[in-house]
Amino acid sequence: MALLSSSSMYPLEPLMRTTSASESWQRISSIQQMVGRILARGGHLGGENWEISRSMRVAGEREAAE
Repeated sequence: MALLSSSSMYPLEPLMRTTSASESWQRISSIQQMVGRILARGGHLGGENWEISRSMRVAGEREAAE
């Protein structure tokens, strides 16, 4: 759970600007693989916490866009 919420704290926009596209996609897919492993091991991450971290990330992206 901590891994997922900490990974969502790093915004992907600046990451994509500063690194090459292929590098950022490798990083994104490695995060997705990590989440996939957690899901496979635990079955689920606790739906509420996942929703909360997702909505916080969306709110952060909105602030960054303004």
